[in-house]
Amino acid sequence: MPHQLMLDPSRGGELSVFERPLENALYVLGCDPSLGRRAGVGDHSCIHIARRLPRRRLIQVAEWYGRWP
Repeated sequence: MPHQLMLDPSRGGELSVFERPLENALYVLGCDPSLGRRAGVGDHSCIHIARRLPRRRLIQVAEWYGRWP
């Protein structure tokens, strides 16, 4: 039985899914953990997920943006 991935974008806008995963597609993940700190407040971090296209092109399919606790 194939695995099922549940994608539940957050209501606060932290997770945005622009395209559901495609079988046999190749994906690239980029991350900026933003570990620097401002006085009393953590910096925003982001994760971008892109699907690889022919000729070394990418299309963004999901993004997470928020603060670590």
